Amino acid sequence: MRHTAQHSLRLREVVALTNTRALGLTDAVDSNIDGYLAVSDLDKIARDLSLRADPSGTVTLRVTGFNFERVVALAGIPIVAGLDAATSTDRRPRGVGRRVLTESPDATDEL
Repeated sequence: MRHTAQHSLRLREVVALTNTRALGLTDAVDSNIDGYLAVSDLDKIARDLSLRADPSGTVTLRVTGFNFERVVALAGIPIVAGLDAATSTDRRPRGVGRRVLTESPDATDEL
């Protein structure tokens, strides 16, 4: 998805961002946003912020129908950040994410 820079703050308020610092990656300080959004919020956020699907955009939203408070809690677990990073289109976080998943055989203990 694509969005304007002025919408970054609003998006960051409603999206559960994974803890990339736990992986040794710095959090995005630019307009890139990668996180989870409650399915119940998708239409309103997309409409209010004029979000449009764009495979090369700077926003990745993983829309979920799960209990969003639980999603927020899980987003802070390093293995979830690793899973998200492993699916990144950017080579560096993708490599870090794959390493975390490969080197964490007991990752399910964190869940």
